[in-house]
Amino acid sequence: MPEDALDARFARLRQDLRQELRQDIQASADRLRQDLRQDIQASADQLRQDLRQEIQASAAELRQDIQTSAAELRQDFREDIQASAANLRQEMQASAVETRRHFEVAAEGLRSEIQVVAEGLSMLDEKVERFRDEVHQEFGKVDRRFLHLDARIAVLESR
Repeated sequence: MPEDALDARFARLRQDLRQELRQDIQASADRLRQDLRQDIQASADQLRQDLRQEIQASAAELRQDIQTSAAELRQDFREDIQASAANLRQEMQASAVETRRHFEVAAEGLRSEIQVVAEGLSMLDEKVERFRDEVHQEFGKVDRRFLHLDARIAVLESR
């Protein structure tokens, strides 16, 4: 075979080989792309599934934490309210005792003043009674004088 024919055959073989290689490379690239897409899709699906599970687990944990915190807050509020109520009761009792003491002192003062007024009224009654007796005696004297004058006038008129 002549050299030109070999070169032509060699060139054709090279071109055929290049074409086959290109096709093999293209097919490999397509398979590789398809495999990569499938692997990426599978990884994405797995990642989504894992994230969903993590989110659900976190949500459940968060719900539990919130419920626990709410229960603790309720308990704290109850304790604070009970403590405040106890303090308020003590303050009210102390205030009631203080008020009662104040009113007892005020009532004692009023009793003393009422006693003074009662004694003053009693003394005034005695004075009024003495004055009445004195006025009665004086009216008696005046009546006797009028009677005496009437008798004198009657004597004088009868003459």
